[in-house]
Amino acid sequence: MLTKSERCALFRERLSASMLKRALNRTSLSLLAGVDRSTISALLNEHHVRLPSGHVVADLAAALGVSTDWLLGLANSTQSPGEILKESLEVAPTSPGHADDHIERWLRESIGAKIRGVPTTLPEFMKTQAV
Repeated sequence: MLTKSERCALFRERLSASMLKRALNRTSLSLLAGVDRSTISALLNEHHVRLPSGHVVADLAAALGVSTDWLLGLANSTQSPGEILKESLEVAPTSPGHADDHIERWLRESIGAKIRGVPTTLPEFMKTQAV
């Protein structure tokens, strides 16, 4: 567990490193993030033990293209959870099977009719109150 001063130092290091990586100075970052330049200066001042509010962290992270968790020292990856999930989740295309044909035929036949029976091959996620 980091102390407040350690977290501030880590935040300052990561903010500064991100600015260098993107060749941004305090003024350009303040314009991109919509944050006062004086706020950024105070956050980068090593003599101040100050963490910004949540919306400022979010605005800075968005402007720098990093995650808020990374800026605050809560994660080691600069990627947002959504980006990590997107990279790790892959949906592979498949060809329809026999059960899919049966369900599609049943759906076509049941249009406009009162449904009294549901095929046993109907996937659970399709068994709703409407069906």
